[in-house]
Amino acid sequence: MRIFLRRVFLFLPWGPVIALLFVAATAAAQQESPAWPTPRPEPVQTEPAAPGLRRVTLEPTPPPTPTPLVRPHLIAALETTEGNDTERVALFDDGTLAFTQSYRGRRTLKRKEVTSAEIDFFRRVLEPALQAPVTWGMPERPLADFKGRRIRIEVTDAAGRPKIFVTDDWTALPLAIGRAKAALEDLRSRFFEADPKETRWDPKNVRKGNRLRHRSSGTWYVVIRDDTFEPSLEMQEVGGLRNEMLISRDQIPKLFENPADTGSPPPARTPGR
Repeated sequence: MRIFLRRVFLFLPWGPVIALLFVAATAAAQQESPAWPTPRPEPVQTEPAAPGLRRVTLEPTPPPTPTPLVRPHLIAALETTEGNDTERVALFDDGTLAFTQSYRGRRTLKRKEVTSAEIDFFRRVLEPALQAPVTWGMPERPLADFKGRRIRIEVTDAAGRPKIFVTDDWTALPLAIGRAKAALEDLRSRFFEADPKETRWDPKNVRKGNRLRHRSSGTWYVVIRDDTFEPSLEMQEVGGLRNEMLISRDQIPKLFENPADTGSPPPARTPGR
């Protein structure tokens, strides 16, 4: 009987049985082993910006829009010429009133401000001159032969186109041009009016060797003798014709600018008497 069982055991199909046992063992192992956790991405740690610096992105920064340069436009100008000396007063639409003077080869420039109401008033006064003819009548003398003052009036229209009138002191002007000339002469006279604030400076410290600038001409004068022993100061023009003048100390602020406002004068040797 034992021999029979051994033979039966040897002839059994063991291949399928072994496969079933392997599958059962694998399933049992999977049930017993714990499930692995799903990995989570860690956040990227950013370094703090250094003090005084800022983080710059790679995106291009648009260039700033440039501010257009607006130049003032001329409204009117009056220019007088006598020999090599010239005076010109010009009014601009931004309220600037400029006065240029060329005297004995020396050029000076002064500016004042005009209100918008005054600009509108002068525009109305100057507007009829734009309708006047450029030439009229006959001058008393040919301008080429006239050696006195020559006057040039310039008025611009709304488009900025200038209209120029050339005359002299002897020729009668049409009414519109005469009014324009008178208005511009009134503007020019503002540069010859002494401002009370500008004439209040104390000249007690003016001494021999000091240089002062004349209000109207811009010419520099040097004090060659003070009033220590005399009732007046003696002053001499620096360069040019070296004109001299005698002036009392209390008259200095009316004729000369405050040295604190004029700055350093041009270098020149102090002339002697």
